[in-house]
Order: sequence, then structure tokens, then C-alpha cells
Amino acid sequence: MSEFFLEALVPAGVCVTVACFAYFFGRRKGIENLIRIQRMADEHQRAEQGLQTRVKHAEQEISRLEHSLAELPEIAHGLSACRKLTEVPQRALDLVEELFDPKYAVFYRTRCRDLVSVALMGRTDISLGHVVKPGEGIVGWTAVKQIALTPEDVQCESAEGRSRISRGSKDLDFSHCLPVLDNGRTIGVILVGPTQRKMTRARDTARTIAMLASGAMTSAAMLKQQKQLARTDGLTGLPNKIEILQRLINIVGPENESTRTLSVFLFDIDHFKHYNDTNGHIQGDELLRLLSELLRKSMREEEVVGRYGGEEFLMVMPDMEKRNALKAAERIRRLVAKHKFPFGEKQPLERITVSGGVAHYPTDAQDAEELLRHADQALYRAKGEGRNRVLAHVLPDLPSSDFCDPFVREVLDDLPEELLVEQVKEN
Repeated sequence: MSEFFLEALVPAGVCVTVACFAYFFGRRKGIENLIRIQRMADEHQRAEQGLQTRVKHAEQEISRLEHSLAELPEIAHGLSACRKLTEVPQRALDLVEELFDPKYAVFYRTRCRDLVSVALMGRTDISLGHVVKPGEGIVGWTAVKQIALTPEDVQCESAEGRSRISRGSKDLDFSHCLPVLDNGRTIGVILVGPTQRKMTRARDTARTIAMLASGAMTSAAMLKQQKQLARTDGLTGLPNKIEILQRLINIVGPENESTRTLSVFLFDIDHFKHYNDTNGHIQGDELLRLLSELLRKSMREEEVVGRYGGEEFLMVMPDMEKRNALKAAERIRRLVAKHKFPFGEKQPLERITVSGGVAHYPTDAQDAEELLRHADQALYRAKGEGRNRVLAHVLPDLPSSDFCDPFVREVLDDLPEELLVEQVKEN
């Protein structure tokens, strides 16, 4: 009986044990499932938070891009409206910064075949005046290839190309390198550092900036050339009447309160009509060119001479007293008289000579108009007294002499005797 009872209890105990094991095992699995579900919930929450953060950043980026695009026409217009070549590089980098927000950007200009950095933005080891040889580094290679390059493009270059690019150690960390071209010539390169934001069609945008910079530089260069032509006499290459008068007015103009002094020497070629009639107008133009070249080479740093009209020239001498101005004018007269010009022997004085008048501000005049009028009067007196001479404006209360003004005589007395004898012989 007892044995039967024990035999009956053993299976029952096993069942209870199994049941307990199954219960606790199932509960453990449930706990693990709960933990797994909690982890999944946490990960989902973190992902949702990350997504919300990215959405917020995207909204901010969209807002910034909308702002940039709204200002883009104004910025582009500001670049294309530059009137000076020196303004274009920095304006171009402003546009690069607005669109790309790069770590840095550098604008190089072509000078004597080399490329020189002229404008910077951001943090970079490159300094102003950094020189790059054509073909060296990414900047030099871009200048030679004349195509926009990115780091991906560099990997597709030949072994020689990669080797030459790697020689430029300062400019390898970049996103775009853009050539600025003008009629097939590389006039600059824009190096753009790593960008802080991603853009669709970034390459096209970068090329557009380079094209805008090219157009702005070309326009500014043409404007500079036009201004230069407007200030230069086409025949002689000297400053024309407008420019030389502007130099004069800058010192003695009605709106100028400067206390500087100034002297002028107004002179012309003696018997120039006779020279034209005898040798022809082509030779007359050549004489004007040769004389202008002689004058240009003989000018001192503080002196400037321009073509006043026809065969007349005006020499402006800032901060020069009348006595020294008269000596400078006499130096020019002698220089011309000694020079061997073509067909000079056919002239009435058997050489090419000039006559002129000197006037001083404020001693002889209170404004530019009066100063020129007095210099012109002295010039015509020099013509009337035999030509090939320089006379100074004489104040009304001073007498004149048969040879020259008392003031001129006083100045000539200070010159070496042999030079004075030479002038007497010439006259």
C-alpha cells in the first residue's frame, strides 16, 4: 500500500516541479519581453527626438536659404556693380560666404603669370600676398586647366596631375576651386574651403559665382581703361587738358582750403605752324610725340606736364616757389633747344625751341583761372621778345626790360655764368 502511494506521488511531484519551472520560466520570458519593449520604446523616443531636432534644423536651414535667396540678387548686383578692380575679390567672397558658409575662402588674382592672394575670409593659414605658381597645387592646377575642380575631380586626375596638386600643401582641404576667366585667359582663382552646409547643384552655383566675378572684373578693368583714356592725350600719351587742369584745381580750386603753394609753366613750340607747313602734318604729329617723350623722361617726381592744346603744354609744380619754378622752366627750355629733333635745322631759329611763361599761386593769382591767364600773358610776352625764352609773370608795379623781367634777371644771375652766356647766344 505504501509502495503504491509512493509510486503515485513521484509523477505528481514531477508535474508540480515542471509546472513551477514552466511558471517561473514564462514569467522570466515575460519580463525579458517587457524589458525589450521598454528598450524599443526608448529607442523610438530617442529617434523621434532626433527627427524633431533634424526637422528643426531643416526648418532653420530653409529659413536661412530663403533669406539668402532673397538677398542673392542684391549681393550679385553689388558684385557686378563694382567700379574698382580692387573691390571685386572681396565682394565675390561675400557671395561665397552667403551661399556656402565655408570654413574659409581665398581669391587669387593673376599677376605676372603668378597667382597672388588678394582677399580672404574665414580661418586659413593662407595670408594676403601668398604666391602660387601656375600648375602648382590645386590653385595653380585650376588656373592651368581652366575648369572648376572638387576633391572628387582630383581623384580622377592623372598621376602627374595629382602629384602637382599635392605640392600645394596649404590648399588641399577644399570643396571647390574655381577659375575666373576672361576671353580664354585665367585672371583669377577662387578657392573655397570645406562648406558647413550641403547644397543641391553646388557645382553650378560655384561656377555662377566665378562667372559673376569674371564679368565684374572685366567691367571694372574696361571702366579703368576708359577713365585712363579720358585723362590721356591720344597723340602724346601725356595727361590731357582735363586731367592737367584737374591736378591744378585739386590744389587751388575754389573748394580747396589747402595752404599749399603752386607754380605753373605754360609753354609752346616756337614756329610750329612753319614746321607743319614745311614738313607736313604727319611730321608735326611726330614732333609732338618726340617732344612729349623728352618731357616725360625729364620730369622730376614733384612735377607733372600735360598737353594743354595744339602745340601748347602745361607744367604743374606743386609746393614750388616762383624762383625754383623759373629754374625748372629754364631747364626744360634748354633741354629742348639742345635736343636734335628731325628737320629742326629748317626752323627760323635753326632748331626746335619753346617759349613759355611762369606764374605762382598765391603770389601772382588767387585762383586757377587767374593763374593760367597770367602764365599765358607771360608766354605771349616771351613770343614777342624773340621766342626761345622763359618769362615770369610781372606784377603791375614792376618795370620790364628789353631782355626779360627783373625777376627773371635776378634768377638768371644765380645761374652759372656759362649757362647765362649760352642763353644769350641762343637768343
